[in-house]
Amino acid sequence: SFKQLVEGPNTKVMTRKTLTNHIDATYRTMRTKTMARLADIKSICTTVDIWTAHNKSFFGMTCHWIDPTSLQRVSAVLTCTQIHRKHTFDVIASLIDEIHTSFSLGDEVVRTITDNGANFAKAFKEYGFQEEDEETAEVDHKFGLISDVIDQPFQLPKHQRCTTHTLNLLSAYDIHKHLSCTSSTSAVYRSSIAKCSALWSKASHSCKAYEVIEVNTNRKLIVPCVTRWNSFYNAVERVMSVEYLSIVCDEMGVAKFKMHEISFLKEYCKVLKPLAMALDILQGEEKCYYGYLLPTLLKLVDRLQHSKVDLKVATSLPDTIITSIRKQFALLLDNTEGKPFQEAMLTAVTLPVFKLEDKREYAKMVVNEEARKISSEAGTTLPLQQQDTVGNYDNFFDYHQPAPQAVDVIADEVNKFLCDSNISLACMSTYPNTREVFLKFNATILSSATVERLFSLGARVVAPRWNRLSDKCVEELILLRYNKDFL
Repeated sequence: SFKQLVEGPNTKVMTRKTLTNHIDATYRTMRTKTMARLADIKSICTTVDIWTAHNKSFFGMTCHWIDPTSLQRVSAVLTCTQIHRKHTFDVIASLIDEIHTSFSLGDEVVRTITDNGANFAKAFKEYGFQEEDEETAEVDHKFGLISDVIDQPFQLPKHQRCTTHTLNLLSAYDIHKHLSCTSSTSAVYRSSIAKCSALWSKASHSCKAYEVIEVNTNRKLIVPCVTRWNSFYNAVERVMSVEYLSIVCDEMGVAKFKMHEISFLKEYCKVLKPLAMALDILQGEEKCYYGYLLPTLLKLVDRLQHSKVDLKVATSLPDTIITSIRKQFALLLDNTEGKPFQEAMLTAVTLPVFKLEDKREYAKMVVNEEARKISSEAGTTLPLQQQDTVGNYDNFFDYHQPAPQAVDVIADEVNKFLCDSNISLACMSTYPNTREVFLKFNATILSSATVERLFSLGARVVAPRWNRLSDKCVEELILLRYNKDFL
């Protein structure tokens, strides 16, 4: 009877087979359009992760690039398939290569982003692109064995560990270890966090407690979540923003905070605020380019140095965070002659918002060199441009002035770009060679948060009420939902 009510006199509910065929056809259309779009892109970044939901493991991969016309970030999901094998490094490596190959992605993939998992790290160590210096490359070219090449079934792109995941691990473990083990902070840290935890527990399990907080603050407390970066800092900061905290604690039946505990938590928020801001910047998807990495890390260290002023309890916390950052990002912050630093500098100076005036001459050199390389690879030669002359009567009106000098087109363009006060991406249309460098190196994103957001969508699709769906249908539904802009 319900089916008759839905159908009415002039409609008919489609069968399961019809719906499945429609999903398959729509998926094929979406995949074809996605591949056509990728075929025109020169620089692509992919992100990879593995997740588990309802006793099933899934392998997800997203890809990201910059639209050559609008210079805006574009993203697409390439796969979200179930894994029926162990998550070993060789299985992961073969899956990455399989997906890249199925979408005809080769040298276009400039980086693949993963979290800090050991299985991902080993996959790229064994099968990934290994950068070598010139001397090593020359020796390998002369004496390398053919078997070394034959034994390698495929080669993965360059590996990039998720920057935001690295910083999050730093805030979750290094900071916790320091505050717990330092004699001057261990007691106050444990007692103050215990009282915060009691508040969070009450707020999330008691309707009365929720009403108490709403009446006294007009805002609800934030409960920390291990899968959400910055959530612990945001939760503590929200507690410290409660104006009548003592009244709230009394009405909720929670031990009140002592003055030295409040002082400590305020210092904790003061020191960690720059780190939280850096995480918010770096895990952005649409507006965050690889060029943000180096300036953000440098500014983060600078802000942490300034946060030491007026600290009374957590006096050693800023130096601990700075030490951890320098350890995790030593190739960027301490080795200015290395290739990672040079690439990070190159991507930063090609973003109009970062001109890095203190490194202007170095910026000119690296952008000039890369722009010429891209021009050479594209098969275009930019001639030296002669300055304008007076006209057809040059010989008659010859005042023995010096001969006009040739102008280096690329060098002149790079110099004008670095001196331009316009910081919007729209100005890149005026500088075509610099724009090509920007498109090549800023395609990389800094966070694997995108693929994790994909999994939050996938978790709803593979919920128990959908457990009769096949693996193929689950993947098609997830990709159609995420890639709806390609339909």
